[in-house]
Amino acid sequence: AVFPTVYGEKDDVLLLSQSFDDRAERTDFRKPRGTELLDWTNSRDEAGFLYGKLLESTGMTGEIVSRGPGGPKCKDALLSVVVNRFD
Repeated sequence: AVFPTVYGEKDDVLLLSQSFDDRAERTDFRKPRGTELLDWTNSRDEAGFLYGKLLESTGMTGEIVSRGPGGPKCKDALLSVVVNRFD
């Protein structure tokens, strides 16, 4: 699964959300490099994954790819969201 690129600033938090229209195991969509798996859910016919990371620089994130065997194409929705951190 490929998450879309978004703009963020250094020390912002990048959240990557993936919903999958089928049952999936936790290892089917492993965390993209540099991110942490924050949570996941699974039911009879859906699955969802939430990854996150602290941005180390300002600019576009570039496309970020999950790892693992995945599932059939065209069965998921992907969101990239930046949350601004203020001191």
